[in-house]
Amino acid sequence: MQPDALNLLTQIQPVSKIEPISPTEMRTAFGGPLYQMLNPSTQQIVDNLGLRGQGIGGVAAMAFGPGKAKAPATIMKRVDKLIKKYKRQQNNYERELRNIPYDGPAAERAAQKEFQRLMKTRTELEMVLDRNRGFGLLKYTNDALFSKPKVPSRMYMTASDKGADAFKKYDETKFSPKGKKEFFASFKKESDYLKPTFTTVKGGLPGTKKMVKKRITSKEAPYFIYYPDAYKSYAVGAKFNNVEEAIKSINANKVLFEKGFTAQIRKGNPSKLKDTDLIYSDKS
Repeated sequence: MQPDALNLLTQIQPVSKIEPISPTEMRTAFGGPLYQMLNPSTQQIVDNLGLRGQGIGGVAAMAFGPGKAKAPATIMKRVDKLIKKYKRQQNNYERELRNIPYDGPAAERAAQKEFQRLMKTRTELEMVLDRNRGFGLLKYTNDALFSKPKVPSRMYMTASDKGADAFKKYDETKFSPKGKKEFFASFKKESDYLKPTFTTVKGGLPGTKKMVKKRITSKEAPYFIYYPDAYKSYAVGAKFNNVEEAIKSINANKVLFEKGFTAQIRKGNPSKLKDTDLIYSDKS
């Protein structure tokens, strides 16, 4: 659930008291002598809010003006900039979270870093909203950040969405780190699975022809099933152009395997087995 900015802001307690300022000081505030008297942290707040040079009158108008009044352009610009920054950091954080299943600790560290940036921006945004109440900025920000997007229909899911949905059906521990990436990278609809093709060659008798199955190359189908426990002549199995189809093939033939028999999915040229990458391993 997204955080409720209103609840967060209502918990903020005032930490200082505002004393009356003379008309002369009001004209020179946040740009004149008064600005120079502020401590560095307060000067930074004034700069962040875009109030330097506007005077105390502008601050009073923002604090006590009518609720439907439009905030100064400098404030709107600041809010829009922070909203855009927050959205970008939130997308980065969610992306790294999605990478954790197959990138492990590296993605976790990246997600934590993005989360810290996100919280810093959120704190800054809350500060701006708290100091500029009465302009509808709170609703404006909540609508921009926390409105729920429409959930797309499954018929409009992207290939990556469908791949993530399909991945949940399989045991994650059977994949190698590279294998998880290859599953998503190679994911295809069943209609796009590699289909056998045939070619015509000369027959055994003069003037005759026959149809033979065309040989599949490693470039067309880079994934193959390998049985390390089988005799060398039977160790290399069928080739596929996607990881999921190879997994389905292994699962369909499990009834034929003896207990403890291993079936692997590897990527590369079977004739150069040492140079191939392990993608998936399943032991009966």
